[in-house]
Amino acid sequence: MPKLGESEWGFDVELLFHAKKVGVKIKSIPTIWFDQKESKINIKKTPVKMFLSAIRLRLLHSPFKFILRAWGRIPLGSKIYAYLKK
Repeated sequence: MPKLGESEWGFDVELLFHAKKVGVKIKSIPTIWFDQKESKINIKKTPVKMFLSAIRLRLLHSPFKFILRAWGRIPLGSKIYAYLKK
């Protein structure tokens, strides 16, 4: 398995992507989820970060990888960058 972590918030998607790529059989197992009141996850920003992480993973493994180089050049003070880093 390659080093995971290229997609930040999309760790699970990245793990499934690489497993499928090498031919691992994947089985879905239901889980029981309990929300915790003291959770620190921001319900407004986290889904956006997860979505962008999935897009980043897809771009990493496509002919459009060059787009990520442009993303890396976004100024650190920009509104988009500040929003995603919070």
